[in-house]
Amino acid sequence: MLRLHWARTIFWTAAALLLLSLLLPLVVEVNSWQEKITAALSRELGRPVRTGQIRLQLLGGLGFEIQNVVVGEDPRFGIEPFARMESLQARVRLRSLWQERMQFSSLVFVRPSLNVVLNGDGHWNLESLGESLGESLGAVDGGPASSMPETERMEAASAEEPLPAFPPFRSLPEIRVDSGRINFKSQNQKKVYVIDALDLELRPPSSTGEPWKLWFEGTPNRTDFPLRPVSRVRGEAEFGPLDFDSGIYAETGTPLRLDLTAENALLGDLLKVFTGTDYGMHGVLNFRLRLTGTTSLLRLTGEAGVEDLHRWDLSPPAIASTLRAEIAGILDVEGESLQLTSIAVPLADGAVVIRGEIATLFHDPQPGWSAQFRRVPLAAIMDIVKQFTPDLDTPLLAEGVVDGRIHMEDSARNWVGSLSLTEGVDEEKRSGQIVRFAARFPQLMCLLVSSIQSFHASN
Repeated sequence: MLRLHWARTIFWTAAALLLLSLLLPLVVEVNSWQEKITAALSRELGRPVRTGQIRLQLLGGLGFEIQNVVVGEDPRFGIEPFARMESLQARVRLRSLWQERMQFSSLVFVRPSLNVVLNGDGHWNLESLGESLGESLGAVDGGPASSMPETERMEAASAEEPLPAFPPFRSLPEIRVDSGRINFKSQNQKKVYVIDALDLELRPPSSTGEPWKLWFEGTPNRTDFPLRPVSRVRGEAEFGPLDFDSGIYAETGTPLRLDLTAENALLGDLLKVFTGTDYGMHGVLNFRLRLTGTTSLLRLTGEAGVEDLHRWDLSPPAIASTLRAEIAGILDVEGESLQLTSIAVPLADGAVVIRGEIATLFHDPQPGWSAQFRRVPLAAIMDIVKQFTPDLDTPLLAEGVVDGRIHMEDSARNWVGSLSLTEGVDEEKRSGQIVRFAARFPQLMCLLVSSIQSFHASN
């Protein structure tokens, strides 16, 4: 009986607390605190903040749900707001209730639109997020600078204080983004690339020697091409002070490690997003990439695999196979270029090694590629070719190995170079005719076919 009594007591106490947490926010008016809450958000984010209606929240901890929030931008990165969101959920740091200032333990941005900006000096606006600009002018609550409008304080601070190398570890609470969107800008020019349906968590360091930690998942997209991609990319990053001198940051950027992964992404989706062109390719892409270095220059390593590769209007291969690649390169963020030192694609006992550079990477990518064939079996190439043309629907005898090098000239449709076929033949078993390909097939394979035909003509 005693146990039953205690169980009932616990149940009704919990029910009463739950009911109180649901009803109290409906009857308690907190909009009178709006100025104090808004000032606290501005302090925490290092940006001027505008807020709408505010409601008290008790479930999950003491906090507020704030409607129609606009977070202004650091003047060093432009005048467009850093963020606009439908609502912001702010959890109060309980110990701050006994202090002079209100502080928050976590902030949740609900369906925000965020602008990530790279300015002319090679700095990102995220680097100053959380910078206490009011305090840098000696402003404390009730102090001489605290009476200045927030925008004036931001402008004055930007004129007197250099941009920090990374956000101070005490400045920011944990930040989460639910169903957001990131727009990218270089100085005042908006890029076509965006990340939609973004879920993100940013965790500040607990001490001065630790890095920031970031987790995110989103759908890459672009604004100048009508498409609705569904492929998701996940990322995990660490960035921050580590053990370097702050003077190094001013020249090289903030240390950064970023891991990117995608599982069962659609190759056609990502090609359309990256190039703005529909190549009519179907394939399932998986990759793991790591970028290490600084926010201005990063070393890229990783691996990728494509399954079920074929032209979208043709049937998939009867026997599923995977094309794999080992990737290495250098990403120059300030120069907006990607130098691919090697994309090695093994094919049976040989390999195709692709190298090149993609200029104007974040706006209008301009690739310059070269491909080296190293003893690639002709049969392995034909297995791929058959997935992109209906003209190879008969059994083939394809023997020999292909060597040589070709490269792009002027455009992605124009390839020049030389390929050689040794130790082999290429003919239909029944007719003895030379294999020919449709004109729609990519120029790279057409060039390969030309070399094969020349081989037959000379024999």
